[in-house]
Amino acid sequence: MNWKIKLMYLIIYSLLASMLLLGCRGNEIQLTEDSIDESGVSLQVGTRMTREQDGMVQIFVPSSTFLMGAGESDPMAGEGETPAHLVSLDSFWIDETEVSNRQYAICVDNEICAPPNFIDNDIYNGEDYPVVGVDWLDAQDYCNWVGGNLPTEAEWEYAAKGIEGLIYPWGNEYDGNHLNGCDVNCIESWSEPGIDDGYRNSAPVGTFPAGASWVGVLDMAGNVWEWVEDWCGEYDDGFQDNPTGPEDGRCKIIRGGAWASPPAGLRTTYRIINTSEISPDIRHPNIGFRCVIPELREENHEY
Repeated sequence: MNWKIKLMYLIIYSLLASMLLLGCRGNEIQLTEDSIDESGVSLQVGTRMTREQDGMVQIFVPSSTFLMGAGESDPMAGEGETPAHLVSLDSFWIDETEVSNRQYAICVDNEICAPPNFIDNDIYNGEDYPVVGVDWLDAQDYCNWVGGNLPTEAEWEYAAKGIEGLIYPWGNEYDGNHLNGCDVNCIESWSEPGIDDGYRNSAPVGTFPAGASWVGVLDMAGNVWEWVEDWCGEYDDGFQDNPTGPEDGRCKIIRGGAWASPPAGLRTTYRIINTSEISPDIRHPNIGFRCVIPELREENHEY
């Protein structure tokens, strides 16, 4: 794409972002038709819904257009994070936290989900800890059971950074107090000796409310990586409408980083591509997931 077309996309995005921001009033946005549920009630950013099957709180994310990926001027941008490109998304509901062991156990008890690999490991099997040791299909089975899917990579990124394009879910500056990251308990060379979040490995879901994203979603940086819908692949640089990624590949995308990730790997745009190490059938102690439901529902709204 030549520089004139890139400039045109950036101007269009800037105008869209300005109009959306001007439409914000408190915690409300200018509502499109698909931001109104079947009862005619306007859904606002952060509207909450409790899911019947597992008690998960889901948060409403309105339809919008945003700039996905990292800008070429981002010094931390890694392989596959560029080019930044405009993406339009329909509205959806996303889980407030990663799915917990307690919630996943309900699916196992209903003989729909396979048991996780670390069900007998006391480090990872606490009821309120994120379920890990599940592969991509296990996660998708669970999300299908509750009436949804794994989030697309675009849905995940938009819920994490919004139209402002935040570098981290809470803002543009890294803060080790806002997440379960590589602190004094971490053995990596990039550990932060001045931070002690109290956990060497994973932490109970929702432990760090200060790390909430613009829409109120928790744990989108650190704790455990999260499976998303898409196969690994390079970004296209053109406008995309509800993208779902490549048709196939040798790995699945995981997002959000984990308890031992460096700050660069905890950014909202960070992704790993071109590796067979994240095949859809691996069950790792630092990969979990959350779900999305695209349909709007009128029951159980909390205003």
